[in-house]
Amino acid sequence: GSKASDWLTTFLGRPCRLVRQNPNSDRDCKVGQEGGVSADGRFSLSLANESPYLLISRSSVKELQQQISSNNSQVIPVDDLVHRFRGNLVIDGGRPYEEDEW
Repeated sequence: GSKASDWLTTFLGRPCRLVRQNPNSDRDCKVGQEGGVSADGRFSLSLANESPYLLISRSSVKELQQQISSNNSQVIPVDDLVHRFRGNLVIDGGRPYEEDEW
């Protein structure tokens, strides 16, 4: 409601709205995992693309930034690219794309 939204806005210092997801709302995913199997044998998740953990490496994003800037004159700041991937785990260090091997 409005009280919760006002409190969140004041606390976080930016406009906010508290919403509730329909508990019957699911998205199919490609990755098999324990639980969440529907009647048709497909796996489903809520509020995620593939899994509840979306990890991105800053070194991978920096490599991507270099590839983008080498192909055109546009330079996108690393923090903007990190934000676009919507990762909830952002790590520093390591080789670019090393996280693909974990």
